Amino acid sequence: MKYPDDNLISVGVIVGTHGIKGQVKVKSLSDHENRFNQLDRVFIDGEALEELIKAHVDSACVHKNLYIVSFKEWDDINSVEGFRGCTIRIPRQERPELPEDSFYFDEVKGLKVINEKGEPLGIVTGIYQTGANDVYQVKSEVYGEYLIPAIRQVITHVDLETGEMIVHLPEGLLEEA
Repeated sequence: MKYPDDNLISVGVIVGTHGIKGQVKVKSLSDHENRFNQLDRVFIDGEALEELIKAHVDSACVHKNLYIVSFKEWDDINSVEGFRGCTIRIPRQERPELPEDSFYFDEVKGLKVINEKGEPLGIVTGIYQTGANDVYQVKSEVYGEYLIPAIRQVITHVDLETGEMIVHLPEGLLEEA
């Protein structure tokens, strides 16, 4: 079974085993609390594996900032030992819907940034979580790399269909390179 890579998103990384009954320790890559209890079918992917492995989550709980996940398919440590370092992935269309004006990181990365006059200002190449608000890294041939805060006063509109982010930048933010 093979899904196109762009159809699957990573939600966790298996960092080790837990106990002898086939449980694995998973570092979550998701902001959604209780993420692994909400999943039924997942795919395990990794360099050591010949192909994607389909698995069904039996149970999951949080222990020391990691999830302890058991799968219906395996019930002993020997069966899951080879999963260390593998990624748990789900089809993109199965991730939870976000509230209006909220976006997943992979939806924002690659957006064309334009000002309110329609002038191109670059492409979003990175996202930093600062606590108060996210900050987008933008790369431009004219302005080099610069950062913009992901707040309503700056980001006036995001159109995922056209791949554009319209911004109203504070005066002085851009200096020509």
